[in-house]
Amino acid sequence: MMTSDIAKRLSIIGVVVFLLAAGLPAQAAADSDDAASISWDGNLRLATEGDEFLLEIRGRLQPRYEFEANGDPFAPVHSSVYLRRARLDFQGHVMTEELTYRLMPEMGRITTLRDGWFDYRFDDALRVRVGQFQIPFGWERDSSSNRHQFMERSAANNEFQWPSGRDIGAQLHGTLGERFRYGIGGFSGQGRNAARSNSAGNQFSGRLTATVVGDYPSSEVLTEPVDGINVAVGTGGYYAFANDVRDWEYRSGEPPQVRADVLSATADAHLQWQRLSMHLSGYAQQVGSRTGAFASYRGLGATGQLGVLVVPERLFGALRLSDAAPWGYDDRRREQKATMGMQLFQRRHAAKLQVEAGHRRVDDGGEVTASHLLQIQYQLLF
Repeated sequence: MMTSDIAKRLSIIGVVVFLLAAGLPAQAAADSDDAASISWDGNLRLATEGDEFLLEIRGRLQPRYEFEANGDPFAPVHSSVYLRRARLDFQGHVMTEELTYRLMPEMGRITTLRDGWFDYRFDDALRVRVGQFQIPFGWERDSSSNRHQFMERSAANNEFQWPSGRDIGAQLHGTLGERFRYGIGGFSGQGRNAARSNSAGNQFSGRLTATVVGDYPSSEVLTEPVDGINVAVGTGGYYAFANDVRDWEYRSGEPPQVRADVLSATADAHLQWQRLSMHLSGYAQQVGSRTGAFASYRGLGATGQLGVLVVPERLFGALRLSDAAPWGYDDRRREQKATMGMQLFQRRHAAKLQVEAGHRRVDDGGEVTASHLLQIQYQLLF
C-alpha cells in the first residue's frame, strides 16, 4: 500500500471519529448543559445523555518474538521481534442502539483496515451488516484472536478459509431462539481492502451453529472453570465463481488474475467441561480452473485442540494438531503442525504472556522441510 493511501485511510478514520465524538452529539448538547459524558470502564467511552450516540475506543498490542530453526539452533531460518498486532478499535451506535458500527485499523507490520462496517438490528433473529468484516464460515473466525488458545489460527484454517478471512459485502445474521446462530452473505470475492474487483464473479458464504448444551463457547481459553458443560456444533461454507483468487500463484506458478471456481466447506464440534476445553474442525475444498492455467484440485484438512485450565485466572495450557492437505495438482503441498502453548494471566485476557513451541513439516511436491518454532508474546488490551 502506498504512503498516500495509508494517510488517506487514517485521515478518513480521524474524521469519522471526530464527527462521532464531537459533531454528532451537537443537537443533544444544545438541549442540555451536561449532555455528553466521558468514562473509563476498561476502555474509553464517550456518550451523549441517554446514550443516543456512543463511541467506545479500545486498543490491542501484541509484541512478539519468533524463532524458527531446521534442526540447527545456531543457524535459525527466522528470528525476529515485531508487533504482530497493534490495533485501535472504534465501536458504538448512532442515533439508535439498533444501528451499530465498527472501525478497526491495523498499525502493526503494515497499516491497513481490518474492519469497517455498520449493522442494523431489526430483532435478535434478523440483523443486516454492510462493509468489510469477517465472512461467516469457520469456527476460528467466530471469536477474537484475543481469546484463542494459540497466537495464530491453525494451518488447516489458514489453508481452507477465505484468504485473510475478511471481505467486503453484506450479510444477514442473528440468533434463532436460544440455541441457533446463523450468518449468510454475498461479497466482492477480492478479500479485504480491495479497491476494485478483477473477478468476473463474486463470493457467497454462510455459517450455522447450534448450542446443544449450556452456553455457546465464544472463547477458546478458559480463565475459570465452566459451571456445568457447554457443547456446540457448527458448519459453514463458501462458493466463489470465476474468481481471481489472490493466493493461487504459489500453486500454479502463474501470475495473479487466474480465475477459478472455489467451493469450501467446514464442520466443527466444541466441548467445555470444568477445566477442559476441546475443539475439533474439519475442512474440504474443491478448486476448478476456468482458464486451464493450472490443474483443478481438491483438499482436506483437520484441526484438533485440547486445553486445560491448570490454575484458575493464572495458567492455561493447550495442545494443537493441524493437517492441511490439498492435492490433485502438480505441485502438491501438505502442511502438518503440532504446537504446545501456555498462557500466564496477569489480568485475564487484558494482560497475559503467551509461550508456544511447535514442530512444522511441509511436503511441497515431494520436497520435505521440517522446522522447530518458538514464539513468545505479551498481550495488552486497553
